[in-house]
Formats: sequence, C-alpha cells, structure tokens
Amino acid sequence: MSLEWNDINWKMVHYRISKLQKRIAYATQVNDWKNVRCLQKMLINSYDGRLLAVLRVTSKKMKRTPGIDGKFWNTDEEKFEAVDKLRYKKYIPSPFKRIYVPKENDKTRVRPLSVPIIYDRAMQGLFLLAIDPVVETLADTHAYGFRKYRSSQDVIRDIVDTFRLNGGNQWILKADIHECFDHISHKWLLNHAPFNERILESILKCGYMYRGKWFPTVEGVPQGGVLSPVLTTHVLCGMEKIINDNYPDNNIKMVRFVDDFLFSGETEDDLLLVYNDLIDFLTERGLQLSPTKTKICHISQGVDFIGWNICRYNSGLKLNPTEKSINDVIKRIGDLIKQSTKWPVSILIERINCIIIGWGYYHIYKCSPTIFLNLDLLISKMLWKFVKDRHSLEDNLWIRKNYWKHTNSGYYFTSNGVDLMKLSDILVKVADTVDLTKNPYIDIEYFRLRRKQVSYITSISEYEYKQRIW
Repeated sequence: MSLEWNDINWKMVHYRISKLQKRIAYATQVNDWKNVRCLQKMLINSYDGRLLAVLRVTSKKMKRTPGIDGKFWNTDEEKFEAVDKLRYKKYIPSPFKRIYVPKENDKTRVRPLSVPIIYDRAMQGLFLLAIDPVVETLADTHAYGFRKYRSSQDVIRDIVDTFRLNGGNQWILKADIHECFDHISHKWLLNHAPFNERILESILKCGYMYRGKWFPTVEGVPQGGVLSPVLTTHVLCGMEKIINDNYPDNNIKMVRFVDDFLFSGETEDDLLLVYNDLIDFLTERGLQLSPTKTKICHISQGVDFIGWNICRYNSGLKLNPTEKSINDVIKRIGDLIKQSTKWPVSILIERINCIIIGWGYYHIYKCSPTIFLNLDLLISKMLWKFVKDRHSLEDNLWIRKNYWKHTNSGYYFTSNGVDLMKLSDILVKVADTVDLTKNPYIDIEYFRLRRKQVSYITSISEYEYKQRIW
C-alpha cells in the first residue's frame, strides 16, 4: 500500500529539519562557514527538506498564480514525483512570469511582481530552509519584517522601551528606501552571499517573460520570489553595527521594519551624521533613499512609521494610528458598502468584520480607545444610511428592529444571525517584550512559551491605567 500525502508524519519532518537548521545557526554564530555550507548542502539533499518545499508550494496560500508553464501539483502522485525531482545540482531556473499590480498607496502607479513556475518556487522554498538560519543569525538586533516571531507590535514596543523618547532623545530620522526590491545590487549580494553563489546568481539573472518576450534582470530581487524577503533582510542588515562603532556614546537608537528605518538621537546634528552614513551604506548596496519620505524632525512634531503616529506631548508619548491609516480603513469599508447593493446584508457584515479584525488587531497595542469608539460610531452611521437607502419605504423603528439588536455591551448591527464586530470590543493584547538576543532557530523553547504568555486587558479603564504605568 503506497503512502498518501496526508499520511506523512509532518511533525517529525519539521522536527528533523529544525535540528539541522539549529546546527546551521550555531555554525554561523562561530563563523564556521565551511560547516555552514556542508550543513546547508545536507539539508537541501534531505528527503525531509524536499517534502517541506513541496508542501509549501501546494498549500492554499501559495497556490494562486501559475508561472509561465501554467502548472500546479494537485494530486498525491504529482507531489511525490516533484519531491524526487527537486535536485539542486545543475539547477537552472526558468524565467519568471511578470505581472503588474497597482500600488496600495498610489493606484496610478504599478508594482512589478515576478512569479516563478511551481518547480522553481519549490526549489526556492528548499533553499530558504538553508538560508534563513544564516540570515537570522547575522541580522541586526533591532531589525523587523520578514523575520520569525517578530511582529509589528514588537516594533512599537521596542520604540517605546529603547528609543528614550521620553528622555534625552528628542530628534527623529525617518528614512524610506526608494523601490528597494527593484534596485538591490547583484554584485554586493553575490559577494556577501549566505548560500551557494552559483545557484543564487542563476536565480537573480534568470530574467522574466512579459507579453511573450524575455527581459534580462541586471539588478534587484524579484517581488513574488520566495527568497526575496530573506535576501532583502540580508542586504539591509549592518547599519546597526555602523552606529555602534561610530557613535558608541551618543545614545543613537535604530529600528528597521523591512525597508523603513527609524533613528532617534539627542541632537539634530547627530542624526545628520547618521543620515550621511546611511546614504553610504545604501549606495554600496545599489540603493537610495526616497526624498519625499525621508526627514529629520523633533519628536513633538510627530512622525509616521508603519501605520503609527509617534508624538510626544506634555503628558508623555502618544502612539495612535496615522491619519492616513484611519482614512484608508474608512474608505475600504465605504467602498465595500457601495459594492454591496445586491448582496445579502449578512455577507456584507462578514466582509466588514474581516477588515475590522485585520486593522484592529494591527493597531491593538497602545491605541487610544477613543479612536476605536469613534470609528465604531462612524461605521454605524454608514450602515444606517445603507439600510435606509435599501429600505426607503420603512420607518426608523422598523429598521432598528430588523437590523440592530441590544445586548449588555450596547447595540449591534446584525442580519441572519451574523453580528458586526466592534473595534472597541477587541481585547487589547499585551505580550511580554521579546528578548531580541534570542535566535528562533536556537532558542526554540523560548519562542514556544512566549506565544502562550499573552494577557488581555478587558476594559477601557484598565487599559488607560496600563497606559500610564508603561
């Protein structure tokens, strides 16, 4: 009887691979690069590694857009056949499929996405298992984004705890890289490759197909490639060491989220020096700062960073969603309501709940409850107008009776047993500050326990009390 895909003991597969990754991370820590390469080769050749690579690309999340060959692996037979075919020796990737999608912050501009064929996607997933422990071990302590077990809430917690914004550091440098993925220097990346240079070069130089024509790639990493996030992390790490070496006594602090940098310092002159160092650091890697999104300002003016506005008032440090973030979520819900004229109201509620959950849980840490309450009120008014337009012949009493229900927590918009979620009902999640010295491939038990140690604040008054003591 042949083994079926779902009969594989995936827990043991993950366990054996994690042991190899732990050895790679240990070898990286002591700069034993010969051992690192041997262990990487062992992982890539392992049957367990190939199983995980195929599992990754056949999951629902990864199985979206096909490459230039239009193929997917759907059956168990195809998956096992793919596992046997994943061999890195003499590996030559196919060109990517190029598509263009509108940018979120500017619909008039497009973002290039490069989609590999499923075989190349699986090979990149296999290489990722061997590369990520190296990059994670070498990465800057205060670098976030595309890193295991580090969330956006950890970024904000790090800024609150270490940036001295309530103390001596009054100046902020906010820096954004212009089209980071598209301009990374291949030369720099290959000279500092955390992996086999031949394979890495073949992936970077394979080019892309657009409208039946092949185009070469001379710079950048493909947005849409499995390896691109970890390679970008590797390229952007190193600025923290420059600050520690050049300004050991200046109390300059740094945090990075993907390609957004944030620095704090005691004087504007300190940050001007850092700004020049950052330009040199990026130029070496083929990158440059965005002139419109990079600035130095006093903390009292406030600065926007990854959807948060950070500002110091007389009463202390304030962190709230940016005006743009608030306007964006209102627009998304408003557009959804406009599209739903022929939908069942219960479907509309479910889709709005998805937006509320995503946006609310992103901003759950240290956000003023007043903002959530005001947004709930605005969404309620939008839905009231929507229902009034749909039932123009009915009076207000009928609408309230059929679409609103009263509970101990207040009135809730509802239809067919589906209730609209309120932002103000989201429990504020407070996780312990992450120990940035811990490595997710070495300190596995620490991160397993941390995921369980989460407390919730259940009332606004308790929340405000916590705000004061943090």
